[in-house]
Amino acid sequence: CRIMDNLTRALVVSTVVCVGVGFWLVADMRFALRAMRNLSILGEQGLLEEVCVAHELLLKTRRPFVRLLQRAILPGALEASYALQLYLVGRMDPALTMADRAVGSARNRPAILAGALAARIQILTSLGRYEEAREEVARLRAIPALHVQPSLLPVVGLLAFYLGDLAEARAVADEALAKEPRDSSSKGLLATIHMVQGETRHVPKAGDYLLV
Repeated sequence: CRIMDNLTRALVVSTVVCVGVGFWLVADMRFALRAMRNLSILGEQGLLEEVCVAHELLLKTRRPFVRLLQRAILPGALEASYALQLYLVGRMDPALTMADRAVGSARNRPAILAGALAARIQILTSLGRYEEAREEVARLRAIPALHVQPSLLPVVGLLAFYLGDLAEARAVADEALAKEPRDSSSKGLLATIHMVQGETRHVPKAGDYLLV
């Protein structure tokens, strides 16, 4: 009877713990979904500083399952997103620091690493640190193509554009558009190249996709 009582208690405790953890998990996942939805809404409204604040709060959260999601399932993804937001508001040094953090966290996740490297390339290019950006392009190109989204390639083409290699920039834009014909960044890069080369007949009306 004593053995049965102990087994019963253990079963009850295990059940309570499992139910508690389950509720905790659901609560944390709901929090994460709300946070990501908030980031999306703020971005659509053009509230870039608020987007940065929301990223910072999400990175500092103490919710265990959200932290597990950030560190074990999507390592570096939030950091890469934050780096780009910091770049958009002109905070270049923090942006580069965050991009470095994203690259380090995502080193074993090629798809996330590709996004982190693209962010770093964009920031380095904007800072005029072209040689470092070229090194990161080599790292990005070393990742198997299936892990590299076509939308990431325009940063490679933009670097080539700034270096004066219009043929390479055009080749990258064509490569990206061959994979994703609707990518607006690639269209913008290609339209800008056409304009610089005087091929105005290829430039979309009203400069819809021109890069500035």
